[in-house]
Amino acid sequence: MHGDNLCTKRLTDPPKCLLQSPGLNVITEYAMGLIMPGFPIANVCFKTYGYMSMAQAVAFLSDFKLGHYMKIPPKSMFLVQV
Repeated sequence: MHGDNLCTKRLTDPPKCLLQSPGLNVITEYAMGLIMPGFPIANVCFKTYGYMSMAQAVAFLSDFKLGHYMKIPPKSMFLVQV
């Protein structure tokens, strides 16, 4: 099977092997493991905190984008979101 390599599907497509990156939860887990080794509960709590803050930020930006499309002033959108 010569055409199954993900990096050489088409010349116009970006290689998928370069687009894969670790998620934020993996990065936060690794960072907390380096900061506090031997404390798995602290690692899980920090991972949850990082994931939830990212999820809320993405939801905020999604709503902000919708408000931009509807031509709502950014200051009003921010005040309503907070």
